[in-house]
Amino acid sequence: MINTILGILFFLVAITIIVVVHEFGHLIVAKRNGVKCFEFSVGTGPKLIKLYTDKDGTIYNLRAIPLGGYVMMAGEEEATDMDFDKEESLLNKHPWQKIKILFAGAFMNFVLGWIVLFSSFLFFGVSTPVDTNVIEVTENTPAAIAGLQSGDAITSIDGVETTNYTEITEQLQGKKEVEIGYTHGGKELITSITKQQVDCETSVIGISPQLEQDKFSFTTSIKSATAGFVAIFGSIGDSLQLLFNGTAGVSDLMGPVGIASASKSVITQGVATMLMTIAFLSINIGVVNILPFPALDGGRIVLALIELVTKRKVPEKIELYLNFLGFILLMGLFVVVTFSDVGRLGTTQYYDMSIDTNTVCARSAEEVDYTFNFAPVGAELPELVKVELTVSDGIISNVADATNEIANDSNTVSFKYSEPNTVEQFSDSEITVTVKPDQTSTKPLDLTVKVYDEKGDTINQAIYRIER
Repeated sequence: MINTILGILFFLVAITIIVVVHEFGHLIVAKRNGVKCFEFSVGTGPKLIKLYTDKDGTIYNLRAIPLGGYVMMAGEEEATDMDFDKEESLLNKHPWQKIKILFAGAFMNFVLGWIVLFSSFLFFGVSTPVDTNVIEVTENTPAAIAGLQSGDAITSIDGVETTNYTEITEQLQGKKEVEIGYTHGGKELITSITKQQVDCETSVIGISPQLEQDKFSFTTSIKSATAGFVAIFGSIGDSLQLLFNGTAGVSDLMGPVGIASASKSVITQGVATMLMTIAFLSINIGVVNILPFPALDGGRIVLALIELVTKRKVPEKIELYLNFLGFILLMGLFVVVTFSDVGRLGTTQYYDMSIDTNTVCARSAEEVDYTFNFAPVGAELPELVKVELTVSDGIISNVADATNEIANDSNTVSFKYSEPNTVEQFSDSEITVTVKPDQTSTKPLDLTVKVYDEKGDTINQAIYRIER
């Protein structure tokens, strides 16, 4: 519970900082271009404190709701009742001035994102591998099962001495079974390990190098922050592309409620992760704001560009209509996403789902068998369970539980457990799925599992991928 509260507080502080920086960008550039700014507020809602008034007459306020902030400029709808000269209005400025003012908010978000990334790298650095023969061991892997533990040192592989992790990886390559010499608690030990196949190309024993926290120099921090900025910008672009081409839908979006809920996991991972989250949110808000959509800064920039090219102002009524329409659409999207977030928060998690298969490479497999089950997480069970299975690049030939078997010959199959005794049976039974891959395809084989309750809510969902 405490992590949830701290997560919400972190989200409120982060969003307020990001939005205030955004609006401050508008404020500074607007003032420099002669636009009258009446108020700059931190937070929203009723006014708590008037901080001060600057020489231009701009009042700086602190408001009651700690979420965001805003600047009130002449020429905007919020300032229609204020007194100002015609030349002080944003609407009457040269198109280039409008573009600079409108873009300044997103630009400040990009600057904030980069500065936060730079600070994170400079003061906290990153975890980097130490090139020694001392290892970390992953649970439930061949190395762990063979008795190796984190902190052990691998001294030889198949009789070849190893003094660092680079030599260890070189000796492991291309082998299925290896004889490992290692030290544990001051004792010299030897064990044989059969590597675990991960996909068509990769097999592992389950070890990794030890890590150390490596702080960056000033110059390296600049380079890393720039690379991180480009990576975040690119990932946001990829996400928008998925949304626009239909691969992702509105239900996949996360709004303020969802982000605030997810923030509880961020605060448990340390200051560096919190800074990275602020950087991502700031850059994300900057990108979204310059999208060419009415009511966003990007939509208004498009109108200024039209004015610049045609030498004619877009009629004020049309601009107001477009901004109003855009605002309504954005509010509608906000409501839908918020309801989706709340729905996710309110959905009961009846089961923990697990999926497994003995096949890790479907390159030449005629059949792939999956097994999955759902372990109840509490005494309460749904009144109805509907399971929907979909496979890519193949067909589901058979599905079976302890008492039923469904013959199938398509890429999708669904079945229900609708009686109390069958719902209990589903909760305790192992379900097997047999898939025949499309032998002409080289794409990964994806099995998608969705489970719904009696209300149609998705209570479990997973995709299990096998490479080819």
